[in-house]
Amino acid sequence: MVCGHAAACVTGTSHFLSGKEIIAIFREKWLDYWMRIRRLCGLLVLIAGLGLSAWIWQRAGAGAETSGYMVIDGVAYPQRLEDTKAYNRQMEAFGGKGLVLAEKLEEWFSGLGRSRGFAGGLAVFSLGLGGWLFLARPGRPDGDEADKRAG
Repeated sequence: MVCGHAAACVTGTSHFLSGKEIIAIFREKWLDYWMRIRRLCGLLVLIAGLGLSAWIWQRAGAGAETSGYMVIDGVAYPQRLEDTKAYNRQMEAFGGKGLVLAEKLEEWFSGLGRSRGFAGGLAVFSLGLGGWLFLARPGRPDGDEADKRAG
């Protein structure tokens, strides 16, 4: 006896899949496929985020470049050229307050890559996002709810 469904061969009846059964099988396969992709993305986020944060953490130990020293109460403190009043006055005379603001913003962005706080924050963020992508399971509707939605 040749039949299209395993249960029909066992019972001897000719039973084919209904539309609801086909949709349920398709939904199950589709969820499994997207779960694999989501886990792969979670793993990539974990590897990339933790690797980048470890690189930034290791690199953050390098000190800032100093161009001079400021003596206060007999103690010499290193000072960068960008932190002096003369540098800021010259920048403002050359390009206005907008140039001073743009230079400060650029300095802040470039300083993010040298900060251990940023590296720690990036590690926590990548652990959270990667862990959520890797471990979270989508909600699967119960059979009664799926039947109500389908028909």
